[in-house]
Amino acid sequence: MAGFIADFFAPLIFFEGEVADIEGEIADIEGTVADVEGAEEIMLEIEELFDTIFFMVEVGIWIEFLIFLIIAILTLILCGIQTFFRLPKCLKWYLLNLVLYVLYLPFRFFFWIFGLSDLEKKVWDIIYDIDDDFHEFTKYHFAHFPDDVIKDCYCCTFPSFPGFPDNPLLTFG
Repeated sequence: MAGFIADFFAPLIFFEGEVADIEGEIADIEGTVADVEGAEEIMLEIEELFDTIFFMVEVGIWIEFLIFLIIAILTLILCGIQTFFRLPKCLKWYLLNLVLYVLYLPFRFFFWIFGLSDLEKKVWDIIYDIDDDFHEFTKYHFAHFPDDVIKDCYCCTFPSFPGFPDNPLLTFG
């Protein structure tokens, strides 16, 4: 019977020994960490490193924003100069564009009031598709100005203006 009881409790005794071994290893690790000289100073240096990295990221984001801002301003200035020198050639097209826009404004207002702006956009997409097909056969447009007028008078394209960057120090810290 004594053999049976010993066999029955043998796994428990084995696990008790394993738990004691694990507890001993944990104590060894705690002792090793406590023995490391300057562990607190190392943690402070790591914290300073992360603060420096976040600051550099923030500065880099603002520099990128300023570069986009300078490019947008220079583009506006160059387009203004281009438009000024092309004004004698393009004035009649600008005036025609203004008159047609003013004539279309009540219709656009009607679509906006009744929430039909999406339908208006779809209709204009269909009109432009028909205009493209018409242009293939006749070399004329009926929905917008001729290609050479668009190329000469409406050629300024502006970069998309960047939004203000998020502050990573406020986001993470």
